[in-house]
Amino acid sequence: MLPNAESFVYLTKGRILMISNVLENEDHNHHALQVTLNLEHRPFLIKYPDGETSTECSIIKPNYMHQVTAENTWRALLLIQPEADQTQKIMTRYLSKENVVTPIPEDIEYCRQQLQGFNKGLLTIEEACNAADNITDRLAGSTPDPVKKDPRIEQVIALIHQANGHDITLNELAKKINLSCSRLSHLFSNEIGLPIKRYMLWYKMCQTCFKMFTGTTIAKAALDAGFSDAAHYTRACRQMLGMTPSQLVRESHIVKLASDISHG
Repeated sequence: MLPNAESFVYLTKGRILMISNVLENEDHNHHALQVTLNLEHRPFLIKYPDGETSTECSIIKPNYMHQVTAENTWRALLLIQPEADQTQKIMTRYLSKENVVTPIPEDIEYCRQQLQGFNKGLLTIEEACNAADNITDRLAGSTPDPVKKDPRIEQVIALIHQANGHDITLNELAKKINLSCSRLSHLFSNEIGLPIKRYMLWYKMCQTCFKMFTGTTIAKAALDAGFSDAAHYTRACRQMLGMTPSQLVRESHIVKLASDISHG
């Protein structure tokens, strides 16, 4: 661990923005669209099933296996819910043919400018929210608005969020929107791009990460978010973030958190 190791984490509007000089991970995939940017004009290495790329900025498609490594450098990591309209536009513009893409130089420099000073200390949640808004808008470009989702799927997502960590079954969700379980599963996968149970797991993991960063023990945070136990959460965390919960909190004194939401 670097003697001057620091991480600044902002949770806002369903997004996670992390600025860190110690961020490392194993192979993993997750539900969010990921933007990784080196703030110091130095390349990092990203490995994935189709190969590897050395770049200063990458956009990674949701649910795609990858690993990002860099040494002693400040990086920004922005995770964005793929259901958001602007995220859909980014994927249409940049990820229609590839799973990992380096944005055009003008977009990279704009994003870097938006994050100037973020490695100097914890800024306000308003500043982080504005930077994230500007970055997503820039990367979305002038792409036409995406096709609206089936309102039944939007209702299901709202119901999952409203459960707030309490178990809600596929059968219960299907009954609430008057569909069979098989039809709901098929429709959800088509609309969102991953199985409904994996989406529910991702949402529970985000809730647990938030509670953990705000001082709750790993075991209690896992139970509060609906995991059966800490081991269940550890497996999900390693699979989706490439890190175990203990790795996330191992140097918790270096993490500074700002949030405007009650869960991840």
